[in-house]
Amino acid sequence: MEVKEILRYTSDLRVNVFTWIQFVKTEIDTIDSELTSVEERIENIRNQDGNSYERVKLEAEKLVLISDRKTIVNAMNLVFSDIKALEKQVPNDEMARLHATMKSFMKSQNNRN
Repeated sequence: MEVKEILRYTSDLRVNVFTWIQFVKTEIDTIDSELTSVEERIENIRNQDGNSYERVKLEAEKLVLISDRKTIVNAMNLVFSDIKALEKQVPNDEMARLHATMKSFMKSQNNRN
């Protein structure tokens, strides 16, 4: 592979990773928003009549949302590991910036869990 091809693929990869990070962050924010809404509805039902079919349904929905978020975070951890391996092979400012962005994002997600 020629240098120009490597540079083009690297540039494309970088753009795709940054786009993907933004997409994942948006998805996590959406899940967190839905989770907050579900938790509020559960609390309202709990205050009104204790146990009900609706509450059980919402508790199940809550577990699915938590599972979805954990699945996304686990996938991010795998990508983060791959990026760290790349950084060791080709250290440069762009990889350091990408590493810092991923590290910050993962830290914020781990704090939510």
